[in-house]
Amino acid sequence: MRWLYLSKINASYLIIHSGKLVGEDCDGNLNKCLSPFALCRDGVCRCNMLMEPTTDGLCRAPFEAEIHQSCEEKFCVSSTVCVNDVCECPDDMREITSDEYWFDPCKARRCVNANHSLGKCSSYYIQCTVY
Repeated sequence: MRWLYLSKINASYLIIHSGKLVGEDCDGNLNKCLSPFALCRDGVCRCNMLMEPTTDGLCRAPFEAEIHQSCEEKFCVSSTVCVNDVCECPDDMREITSDEYWFDPCKARRCVNANHSLGKCSSYYIQCTVY
C-alpha cells in the first residue's frame, strides 16, 4: 500500500506527496519518511541513530519489544503489556489496525480500546468510539 500525505501551502493549495516506510527508497524532495524518528538518508528511509527499524517499516527504541515479541529482556512498546513473557494488548484493548495507526502515526500506540473505530464522514476519517 502506498501512503499519501498532504502539505498545505495556503488556504487554497495542497500538495499530495507519497510517503515511504523505513527501508524504502526515497527522495528527500518528493517523499516523506512516515515513521516518527525516520529520515531520508542516501536515498533510503532510515531510522535516526538512536532508533532501530521494526518489521513493519517503523522505528522504535532499541530497548523496546514489539507487540507479539518476547519481553523477557526488553520493555513492551506503548500500550502493550507483558503477558507470559510476550508483549500483548491488555484484556480491554485490541491490536491497532494499519488504518488506525496511520490516522495519527505520531502516537506510538499498538493497542486501542476494544470499542474504538475509525468512521468516515464526508470522505474524511474521524475517530469514533461506540458506547
